[in-house]
Amino acid sequence: PEEFDRAIHEQELVRDILNSKKGRIIDGKWFNVEEEVVSQPLVDLLAESRRLPEVIFFFKIKKSTMLKRTLDEDEIRGEYNNLMEKRRLEKLAEKERIRQEKIEAGEDPDEEENEDEEAEEEEDDPDAPDLGEMIKEKRSTLLERHENELSAMEELIEAFRAKGVICHEIPADPSVEKVNKHVTFLTKPFFEQRQCLVEKHQVYPLAGARAAQLRASHVYKDSKFGPANAIARECDPVNLEFPALYRDRLYYFKDVKERQEFLNEPSKYTKEFGVVKDRRFKPEILVLGRPKSGKSDLSKRLAERLGCVYLKVPSILRDVVERSSGLGQDIREIL
Repeated sequence: PEEFDRAIHEQELVRDILNSKKGRIIDGKWFNVEEEVVSQPLVDLLAESRRLPEVIFFFKIKKSTMLKRTLDEDEIRGEYNNLMEKRRLEKLAEKERIRQEKIEAGEDPDEEENEDEEAEEEEDDPDAPDLGEMIKEKRSTLLERHENELSAMEELIEAFRAKGVICHEIPADPSVEKVNKHVTFLTKPFFEQRQCLVEKHQVYPLAGARAAQLRASHVYKDSKFGPANAIARECDPVNLEFPALYRDRLYYFKDVKERQEFLNEPSKYTKEFGVVKDRRFKPEILVLGRPKSGKSDLSKRLAERLGCVYLKVPSILRDVVERSSGLGQDIREIL
């Protein structure tokens, strides 16, 4: 129909095929798509369909490794033997035809002469397959295909990178175990840090001067950690060299590596329970209860968790009373 929009129809199909409710690992050559099948470039189609991949692994391999893995000389040799056998049978059939014609014509076929001619023909047969040439031709075909596919993949990778997709080039020459280990390491953020995929886009690394400007403007405030380190949670002097802005709050870190940890998993360091150690206003908690109700155990756990000093009043009083001081004497009289 006239109102049919092929581009929109293709986008709907892509959204149905790549359903967002299910994760997918796609193994394939995406660059080998004919224009007659899809009316728009594949990367643009995925972008318009909101189905761009989160990460792409581009396996690159050296020519020598590719030939070692794909050039099967035994297979070529088997094909060569089949061709030679086929050629031999064709010759025998032709000779038998000539022999029958001579017999029908009343001539006497010379068998010895035929054997000599057959030996000469086998040596000078220009149409016989050449094993060396077959291997050379197969090698050239593989190298040409390798170059073409490499060029197409590099063009595709650049198109994905232009759309902001993370693309990793993986050397595929080592063993399968090493390659898998490499890929597993690179996919770790997409699985273990998946809960931060949205939050991590709310974090912005800042230059030191820019953070100082924002801090002085009073538009953006320090985080709940104040001037403390958001990861180590220690109240060191404010370090404006490696700050970050997250949801209108400023966070400070001691180095680039520590800030990158925060950029990857901001929720991990901002939403879990915890307080800053050695902060200006330390918490003072008084635990009351009947004997053997668990006061001491709770107090010790709180002190360990919050970085506080654990004080046991009876022990303090006994220590003061034992001292020869006026305060100790006064307490002894009261008790």
